[in-house]
Amino acid sequence: MLSFLSSLKTSLIQKKVKRKFSNGEYKLESVLSCLCGSENLEPVAYRDSFGFPIGVTLCKRCGLGLLNPKPEDETLRQFYERDYRALYRGSSSMDDGYFMRSHRRGKKIYEYIEAHRPDAKINVVAEVGCGPGGILKYFQERGKEAYGCEFDSECVKLANSKGVKTFFGGVETMESEGVRADLLILSHLVEHISDPDRFLKQAEKIMADGAIVYVEVPGLRNKSNNFFSSVQIAHLYYYDLTTLSSVMGKNGFNMLCGDEAVRSLFTKGDCEKVILDGNYEKNIDVIESWKN
Repeated sequence: MLSFLSSLKTSLIQKKVKRKFSNGEYKLESVLSCLCGSENLEPVAYRDSFGFPIGVTLCKRCGLGLLNPKPEDETLRQFYERDYRALYRGSSSMDDGYFMRSHRRGKKIYEYIEAHRPDAKINVVAEVGCGPGGILKYFQERGKEAYGCEFDSECVKLANSKGVKTFFGGVETMESEGVRADLLILSHLVEHISDPDRFLKQAEKIMADGAIVYVEVPGLRNKSNNFFSSVQIAHLYYYDLTTLSSVMGKNGFNMLCGDEAVRSLFTKGDCEKVILDGNYEKNIDVIESWKN
């Protein structure tokens, strides 16, 4: 019964969002070029997972997927404020279950870092887009000083109620508070960022010398992640490990380790050139395989 009511509620929210697109309240704009500068874009999806009138084009130079058309910036702001949580999380309310799911993700991130950088000296942890603060709470419980920032005011309230110092807003809020992190967590955030170059320059300002950055995004080549199910309004880019490391490398971040899930660690430093030859072909093959 609860499952039925939840599905009905989600269906009603979908209809409401579709109306906003059809009546022009939510506006779309075409994407003409990739982050790499190429204008050679191939359509690979024409609707998102809810049937909204947005698709994905794949860059034929580097293999990056781009939401196209994409919501205008003001539409995205309104969508996050009014519809995002209810549409993708099934409810607009906050509860301990939501917090604990985030807490369990914190455990997985902690274990990933322990496995790949066991000697890393991490005292201060910061997370951009920290949601309800569960990830940071897990690190805090292990003796780390933790700070977060978030644009969802209800998430900010929940995180602070759990004892995680969380600011309303973006990276600049932590910068103004003098946060300097040994570990910066970007968990399911980068795919939402419209201008990753500008964002990474801002994020660098809250990193201590020698800091590491944990980046997790839905991997385009993740074998357990149906590409077409991952297409959604909020995901502006569709990365594999190669395209992610290319964008990070362009901004001076060197990849320490990573997989196609995508989970990865970066640090500031000299970067090896990322080879993009053949990456489009690999990604289009994966996308085609999900059609069968």
